[in-house]
Amino acid sequence: MLKEVEDFKANGPTEKQVNDEKAALLRDFEANTKTNAYLMNQISLKYQYGEDPATLWNIPDYYRRLDAATVQQAAKTYLTTDAFVQVVLMPEKK
Repeated sequence: MLKEVEDFKANGPTEKQVNDEKAALLRDFEANTKTNAYLMNQISLKYQYGEDPATLWNIPDYYRRLDAATVQQAAKTYLTTDAFVQVVLMPEKK
């Protein structure tokens, strides 16, 4: 697992991976904005953080601007391997 994280940080995602994820994020946003619960939560969060609720509709623009270099830089910043927890699932003893 750590090898994959280091590889991702070194090489970044492929354009296909980025495009696939952007498409998934845009589909999710479109579906979520059709539900009152999602909209109420997002509007509430905007007010809580002192942001303009109308900026909720700018989210697809942020998704469209994602590129491989941005994702790679985020991986380098946030995917640190110096502090992590490794968990092993063991079969139940009978």
